[in-house]
Order: sequence, then structure tokens, then C-alpha cells
Amino acid sequence: ERRDRVAAASARLEEAAPSIEKMRGTAAEQDPEKRIYNENITAKVLYLFERLAGLREKANAVNTMLNPLAEQEEAAATEAKAVTAKAKAEAERVAAEAKADAEAERIAAAAAAAAAKQKEEEEAARVTTEREAARAKEEAETAAAKATAAAAKAAEAKAAAAAAETERARKAEEGRAKKAA
Repeated sequence: ERRDRVAAASARLEEAAPSIEKMRGTAAEQDPEKRIYNENITAKVLYLFERLAGLREKANAVNTMLNPLAEQEEAAATEAKAVTAKAKAEAERVAAEAKADAEAERIAAAAAAAAAKQKEEEEAARVTTEREAARAKEEAETAAAKATAAAAKAAEAKAAAAAAETERARKAEEGRAKKAA
């Protein structure tokens, strides 16, 4: 900004320089017949020319002095931009890592929940299978007990029928033996 103001002032001085130099040439005329300006105006034009020369020197000195400062300011601005860009990139990287970590945690939590649900389902299936196996075993034992009881009843009935047949045959034999005797 300062350099722009100095450059603008220097440009105005340089624009004015040809006119003032022309006026100086006219004021420096030694031949009295060719002179246009009186002594008072001539003194003012010469003073103006000297003042312009002094201002041009001063503008060049200020320009020379400001250039390194402007370069330093530009370097500082460039460095600040670089630092800002680096900080922004770092912030974006950290945000991306945080997002990736959050996604990994979400996936791990979902996997853990799925594993817990599967384990729960497996446990429920195991319990159901054990209950069904226990019920089937109980039903088999009951059926075996009924079959054993039925077989025992049938054997008992057969034994009773055989005993009754044997008793009848013995009585019939006794009755025949009594008749024969």
C-alpha cells in the first residue's frame, strides 16, 4: 500500500518533470531579447526546478528504502499464507483421521453388536436344542416305560393264561384219573 502511494507520487513527479524542465530551459535563457520570464518568475521557476529535483531524489530514496520493506512484507505475507495453508491442511488431515477413526469405531461397534447377536442366537438355538433333546429323551423314556409295562402286562397275562391252562389241564387229568380209578 505504501509502495503504491510512493509509486503514484513518483509517477506524478515524472509527469510534471518534462514541463518543468522546459520551463527551466526558458528561464535559463541568457539572451535578454529571447527571455520570456521576468526575474521574479525566473527565480520561481528555478526554485521549482530545484524543488522538483530534490523531490525526485527524495522519492527515489524513499522507493529504495521501501523496496526491501515491501519485499519483507510480501515475504511475510507469503509465509503467513503458507503457514495458514499448512495449518488448514493439518486441520483437514486431523479431521479426516477423526472421521476415519469414528467410522472404524462405528464399524467395530456394529461388528461387536453383530457378533453379540449371533452369539445370543447361537445360545438360544443351543438352549432350544437341549430342551428339544430333553423332551425327546423324556418322551422316549416314557414310551419305553409304557412299552415295558405293556410287555410286562402281556407277559403276566400270558403267564396267567398259561398257568390257568396248566391248572385246567391238571384238573382235567385229575378228573380223568379219578374216573379211571
